[in-house]
Amino acid sequence: VDDGWRDFQDIELRGGIARIEARRRGETYVLKVDRCSGDIVDARRLGRPDGGSFAYDQDRPRRPYY
Repeated sequence: VDDGWRDFQDIELRGGIARIEARRRGETYVLKVDRCSGDIVDARRLGRPDGGSFAYDQDRPRRPYY
């Protein structure tokens, strides 16, 4: 929550990882979270709510989420 994540849904537990859908800055992501530390291991955007193009985002370098 301190990093801007909101609306946590569809939690699936898979061994030491929890898969969670969450929203940040109006977009929906699938997060993989370490169940012991609570650290985000991976964050992937599901899609744009406005149906817009991904062309601009694909040209930008990706930052890791921690």
